[in-house]
Amino acid sequence: MSEWAGPPAKPLRYGFLLRFWDAYQGFRDGRHRIPAVPIAAETESGSTKAPEVHVITPKLEYLRHLAHDQIDQERSACLSRTGRLRGELAGAEERRQAAEREVRIARQAWEEARQPVPEEDLKERRLAESLRNGRPDSLVRARRLADRRRSLAAAEIEWAKAEERLAAAVQAVETLRQEIAREEADGRARARRVHEFVSRRAAAYLQQLVRTHPRGPDLNSRLELLGPDLPAWALEPPEFSGREPEAREHARDRTEGVTSDGAVAF
Repeated sequence: MSEWAGPPAKPLRYGFLLRFWDAYQGFRDGRHRIPAVPIAAETESGSTKAPEVHVITPKLEYLRHLAHDQIDQERSACLSRTGRLRGELAGAEERRQAAEREVRIARQAWEEARQPVPEEDLKERRLAESLRNGRPDSLVRARRLADRRRSLAAAEIEWAKAEERLAAAVQAVETLRQEIAREEADGRARARRVHEFVSRRAAAYLQQLVRTHPRGPDLNSRLELLGPDLPAWALEPPEFSGREPEAREHARDRTEGVTSDGAVAF
C-alpha cells in the first residue's frame, strides 16, 4: 500500500484569459454567422419548417478532440501505473498459491502426528535400549510417547508458521488489488476533471455564440452537442449497479458510440 504523498490534486483552473478567449471566439463566430443555420422552407400547407439538420462549429470540434486527446493520455498513464501493479499481483498470487500448498502439507503432517501410537510401536526398543538390561517396558513406552508429543508439537509449530505465511501472502494480494482499484479510480477522476474543464470552456463559448448569432434561437436548438462524452472506462462502476432497468438503459444510452478501446466514435 502506497503511503500518503501529498494533498489531493487541485481542480483545473479556468483562468480569466482563457475564459475571455473562449467567449471572444463565440462572439466572433456569432458575428460572422458561424455556423450557417438552414433556412426554413415553405411547405405545401403554407407553413414554414426548417430541415432537421444539426450544425457544429470548428471551435466545438477543437474542444471535442482536445478532450479526447487529454482523456486518452490519462488512460495511458493509468494503464502504465496499473500494469506494473498487475505484474506484482501475478507474483503475489503465485506466492499465495504456494503458501496454500504449504499449509495443506503442514496440516497433513499434523494430522499424521496426532494419530494414536500403535501398541507395538510403544514397545519398540532402540539399539541402546535393547543392549542394556533393566530397561522396563514402561520406560520404553514413556520415551516413545514423549517422542510422539515432540513430533506433534513440531508439526503444530510448522503448521502455525505456514498459516502465518499464507496470511501474509493473502494480505499482499489484497493490498495490491486495493492499490489497483485506487489507481483506476484516480484515472477515472482525472478523466472526469478533463471532461468538466472542457465542458466549461464549451459553455463559455456557446453562451456568446448564441447571443451574438443573428439566428441565435434557431442555432441553439440545432447545435450538435454530441461530445465530449466520457468513455466507458471513465464511468464509475456503481452507475451500472443497483438501479432500475430504465435507469440502466439511460446510462447505456450515454455511452453509445464508445468503442472497445475506450474511444468515443462520432
